[in-house]
Amino acid sequence: MNFVERSGGIDMAEPYEMLIVDDERIEREGVKSLIRKYQLPFHVAEACDGSAAKEFLQSHPVDVVFTDIVMPLCNGVELARWIRTAMPESITVIYSAYGEFEYAQKALEARVLKYVLKPLCPERFRAEMEEVALLCEQRRSRRREQEQWQRRKRRSALLRALYAPAEAPLPSWPDPRPRGMALLETADRFFDRSGDQLDAFCQTAFPGGDLLILNERQGLLLFPWEDGASPLPGVWDTLSGFWRERQVARFFAAFGTPFSHPRDMAAQLSQLEGLMENAFFLPESAPLFLDAPTERRSGEKDEEQRCIRALEEQAKLRSAPDFRQALSRLTAYYACREQLSSVYVKCVFFRLLHLLMEGRTAEEESLRMEQLARCRSLDELSAALEDAFGKSAPPEPPVPSYSQMVRQILDIIRRDYAKNIGVEYLASCVRRTPGYLNTVFRRETGCNLLKYLNQYRLEKARELLSQPEAKVSAISEALGYSTPSYFIMQFKNHFGMTPGEYSGQFRRTP
Repeated sequence: MNFVERSGGIDMAEPYEMLIVDDERIEREGVKSLIRKYQLPFHVAEACDGSAAKEFLQSHPVDVVFTDIVMPLCNGVELARWIRTAMPESITVIYSAYGEFEYAQKALEARVLKYVLKPLCPERFRAEMEEVALLCEQRRSRRREQEQWQRRKRRSALLRALYAPAEAPLPSWPDPRPRGMALLETADRFFDRSGDQLDAFCQTAFPGGDLLILNERQGLLLFPWEDGASPLPGVWDTLSGFWRERQVARFFAAFGTPFSHPRDMAAQLSQLEGLMENAFFLPESAPLFLDAPTERRSGEKDEEQRCIRALEEQAKLRSAPDFRQALSRLTAYYACREQLSSVYVKCVFFRLLHLLMEGRTAEEESLRMEQLARCRSLDELSAALEDAFGKSAPPEPPVPSYSQMVRQILDIIRRDYAKNIGVEYLASCVRRTPGYLNTVFRRETGCNLLKYLNQYRLEKARELLSQPEAKVSAISEALGYSTPSYFIMQFKNHFGMTPGEYSGQFRRTP
């Protein structure tokens, strides 16, 4: 009776696949026992003769065939000759009690790598199979190098199809399935620094897909689109898990619709780039879908000009509460506008900033302009303009005007500001969701919760820096900042000078 059996063997990360072929079960068990004893890197399957082995190999290619010679139906030499033609990448090892020259000669003619005599000598077996494992690894490495070369070649062709489709032949997919497209974007530089990590992750998470690095903040993921339910929610969950694990602050994915030919890539990428403009107006990381109706709505036509006029007026009057209220109205207006460019919004804020900078030095205005240009979201833009207005710590009305929840949050911040706390931690303290807490906090105080916490820390930093012997590194650590460089950047963005420049005003001169 022909049969094939599998054995799990030992726990190995990437074992090589081996098929043991022998009509004697006790012989097969003996080979498996030696593999387990010496912890050889092989995952074992078994067949009772050459005919069963050929049937198995047609659907289960292996790295090594370890076969006896004398067997019914199909002997080991016949099997080796068949493997030489049908599976040239597989290694054949013959073991037999027949040590005569004619068998060895036939085995060598069939390109058998090893000829091992029965009964097996354990130490000799170990040495021979370690050599076989080394050869398997060399072949695996060559295959990987070939796959990497093919992948690079395909991605180069895909990039040409995106940006110069008329100048080069279109590439072909590795399989016939339709493709999905996701334009990936991070608020800060990522793809030029950690794109290789994401690429390796995507090769495992999305087999058959390709990640194209477009620039330091953008990448394009192409992935097979299976029939049935949309894979997009699962793709987003997988990607967001990767970024959150690496503590990437803001990240987005704009998903397109399935397509079957590379010629459709350029047009869809253009659509996704337009869709990604909406990420500027989103308060946190989120997916965007090309075929989904937008939830943003048009605001009142005259609202924008009313808000701008109010900001211009309050900038002259130097009324911080009224300025903040007008800025909040303008931000809310932009957040609900359809088909609005982030470039246009930044131009409006640049104009307002120029008005605020009247009477200030050209250097300070330039610094504020650079700060505004670096903003990656509408909330950042609003915060930067508010800082430019000269606001330091957010004003606090009398405590009774706050709700109990907000008063509790303020107490926690005053007590634990130097610890590693954030919106999620604060929300857990009052048993609310981060989104709900931030909404209530901003409504009552006029300030984003995370921004309030950062400004509170910076005000404490300014107090400490006023001491003559203050050290920037010590203050950074005391206030819970991850690195002194991050603290310096935050302080400069908020006060327009570095901590060293600020503390220099209080140092004793000899």
